[in-house]
Amino acid sequence: MGGVARSRLLTGVAAVAVALAGAVPQPAASADRAVRYAAVRAAGGQLPRLVPFGMLQVNLCNSGVAGCYAGGQSIPETAALVRAYHPDVLTLNEVCRGDGDRGLVQAMRQSWPGDRTFQAFAPAWDQRRQAPYLCQNGEQYGVGIIGHIAQGRRAGVDLRGGRYPVQDATSDEARAWLCVRVVGSYDACTTHLAANAAAVAMAQCRHLMGTAIPRAWADMGGYSPTVVAGDLNVRHGGEPDVQDCVPAGWLRTGDGEVQHVMATGDSTVRSTGKIAMRHTDHDAWLVVLSMPAADTRRRRRRALSARSSCGAARMARRLLADPAVDALAQQVRVPAVPRVLLDHVHQHVPQ
Repeated sequence: MGGVARSRLLTGVAAVAVALAGAVPQPAASADRAVRYAAVRAAGGQLPRLVPFGMLQVNLCNSGVAGCYAGGQSIPETAALVRAYHPDVLTLNEVCRGDGDRGLVQAMRQSWPGDRTFQAFAPAWDQRRQAPYLCQNGEQYGVGIIGHIAQGRRAGVDLRGGRYPVQDATSDEARAWLCVRVVGSYDACTTHLAANAAAVAMAQCRHLMGTAIPRAWADMGGYSPTVVAGDLNVRHGGEPDVQDCVPAGWLRTGDGEVQHVMATGDSTVRSTGKIAMRHTDHDAWLVVLSMPAADTRRRRRRALSARSSCGAARMARRLLADPAVDALAQQVRVPAVPRVLLDHVHQHVPQ
C-alpha cells in the first residue's frame, strides 16, 4: 500500500497517513473493568450484517494551561491504550494540533498493520483574541479524530466541522465540533462542550445532533451510520439531562459522568468499559458497537436516496434553507490532499 498513489484514493481528507507498520507487543490492559476489543472482534460473526466497531474517547487535558495537564504524558498513555484495545476510531478532546503525530497515529497504524490511517483536527476559537485558541506550546487547541480504513478498501475520507452558534459568554473558549466520513462506511464525530454552563452545553449538544450532523449528511452525499463521542459536560440524570439531546432513533451510552457515545439506531452497543488514566482528569471511555457492514450501508444509502423526497434528504434541505441556522454552523470544505496538511483544514473552519 505504501506505493499507492494516495491522492487517487483520498477525497476531502483533513489529514492522512498511509503506511505499513510491523506487529508490536500488546501491553497489558490498564483496568480490569475494560473489555479487550480484540476479544470482542473475534465474536463478530454472531450478528449477521453487523460488524464490531470500537470507539475510544479520551480527554487528553493537554493544553498546557489546565490544572490536569501532566507534561504531555497523556499522549503515550493513550497510545498504549490504542495498541492494547485496537479501536477503530479514537476521539480526542483538549488536544493540541500536533498531538496525533506524537505517537497516536503511529499507535493506530501498529494496531491495524496494512491499513490506511487518517487524522483530523478542528480548533476551538479564542473569543478574546478572535483567533484560533492556542495550547501553551503555541499550537492550535481543539478536538481531533484518528482512525483507520481496512486494507483493500479504496474508500475516501471527507470532513465537516464548525463552531456552535451558542457559546458561554463568560469563557474565552468557543467550542467546536468535527465529523469525519469514511466514504461508504461510517461517520465519526467528536466535540467538547461548554464546561461551566450546563444550559449552554445542552444547547450546543442539541445543535450538533439536530442541525450540524443532518447538514453534514446532506453535504457529504446522504445518510451514513454515525457515531458521536466526546466530553459533553452534561450528565445523564442531571439538570439538564444529556438524554434530552439524544434524537429519536439514536442510542446513547455514558461513563456515568460527562463522556458519552451516541450512535444512530442501526447500531447496537455490545460492551462498554472505563479505563483508568493517570495523566488526565478523565477516565478513557471504550465502547464497542455492532454497526452495519459496508455492503449493508450501501444498500441503505441507495434506499434513502430513492425516497429522499420524503426522507432524510428532504429534512436536510429544510435545515439548509432555515434562516435561523447560524452561519457559524456552515460546513468545512476541504480539497483532496495526499498527506498531512492540517493548516488547510484550519483555514476552512468557519471563523
